[in-house]
Amino acid sequence: MMQRLVLGAALLRVSSGAAAADSASLFSENCVACHQQGGVGTPGLAPPLVSETLRKAGSVQRDYVALVIIHGLSGPIKVKGQLYTSAMPPRTDFSDDDVAGLANYVARDLNGLAADQYKPLVTADVALLRKTTVDHQTLRDMRSKFGE
Repeated sequence: MMQRLVLGAALLRVSSGAAAADSASLFSENCVACHQQGGVGTPGLAPPLVSETLRKAGSVQRDYVALVIIHGLSGPIKVKGQLYTSAMPPRTDFSDDDVAGLANYVARDLNGLAADQYKPLVTADVALLRKTTVDHQTLRDMRSKFGE
């Protein structure tokens, strides 16, 4: 029995590590062109994903980043004192697993949220989020509650 528990825990660690690697690759392949390596952003084009705003969002409303990935975001937002008015299109090409992985990557890997600060999204969470209708103004209003 104990061997099964140890093996199960080891497999979970390996699969979690693989999921994190897949999310990092997905980020590199799809997000780096605008948000840059490490999520530092591109002045005047794409805001940084490493920010106090997204750190707070991850710990207060963990689905915010996933909603932005699913529905896109346009209109003015302010990050670290800089105004961004570009648009991110909805990423309908991403699977629910991809969206969960990317949102978790932004929260944990880019913004350093620990396990006690952020409950990772799973595929079923994203499936439910896809059924919501959220416009860009609502997403910007939601974002303003977390900071700039």
